[in-house]
Amino acid sequence: MALIIDIETTGLPNRKGLKFGENPSYLDNTKYDNCRIVQISYMLCDNTLEKIQLNDNIIKVDFNIPNSNFHGISNQISINLGIEFNLFCDDLKNIINKCSHIISHNVDFDINVIKNELYRINKNDIIDEINKKKLICTMKEMKNIMNCYKYPSLKELYKYATKKDITNEHNSKHDVINLHEALLLLYQNNIFIINDIINYDKIEINNIKSNENILDLNKLKLIQLKSKCKEYGLTCYSRLNKGQLIKLLNDSNKLL
Repeated sequence: MALIIDIETTGLPNRKGLKFGENPSYLDNTKYDNCRIVQISYMLCDNTLEKIQLNDNIIKVDFNIPNSNFHGISNQISINLGIEFNLFCDDLKNIINKCSHIISHNVDFDINVIKNELYRINKNDIIDEINKKKLICTMKEMKNIMNCYKYPSLKELYKYATKKDITNEHNSKHDVINLHEALLLLYQNNIFIINDIINYDKIEINNIKSNENILDLNKLKLIQLKSKCKEYGLTCYSRLNKGQLIKLLNDSNKLL
C-alpha cells in the first residue's frame, strides 16, 4: 500500500551553507526550530492508488505559531482543535507499518521535518520504520513527464492531470486530497506508474506456471503481451516487463 502525506509548517529549515534544494540533517534541531509541524495529513491507498483512509491532524504546539495567514493554523486553533504530536505518533506508527511507499510532493522536505519532530521526542522506532519505506517525490517524478524546466508545483501538477485549477492551497488535508486526485488520474492513464506498489516488480518468469486452462503466455513476445492487456481492457501495463505482464494477465482471470 502507499501513503500520501503532506504537512504544514511554521516556516522553512535553515539551509545556510547547503546546496539548493538540500535539506539539513533531521538530527540538528537548531536547523528546524523555525520549521515545526502545525498540521499533518495522510491518505492510505491500496495497490491501485484507490483511497482507503484519510486522516487529518492539527498539532497542539507549545510555541508561538507564525505565518498563520499562510496555512490558517493559529495558536487558538492549535489549542482548541489540536492533538499533541506525541499522542499522534501512535496513529503515525500504525499507518507507517501498513504501507510500503510514502508519496509526497517534495518528499525529502516532508520526511526530514517529520523525522525531526520524532527525533525531538525520542521516537526513533518510528524513524526506523520510515527508513524502511520507498520514498516517491511527485515533484521530481513529474518534472520530465510534464516537460518542465523546473520542478512543478502541486498547483501545476494538479492542472496538468485534471485540467482544473486547484483550490484550498496550503492546507495539508486538501493538498493530500488534490495530490491523490491528480495521481489517480495519471495512474489510470498509464502516465504515473509505480510498478512495485502493485507487487509486480519481483515477479520472475520462471515462477509463473501455465496449465491447460490458461494460454501459455511465456511463448508470447512483449508486444503481444501488451496487445493482450489492451484486448482485455487492462490498464497500467505500458512500463511492465514480460514477467510482470504475464502475472497481470494471469491474475485478471480473463483468459480462462
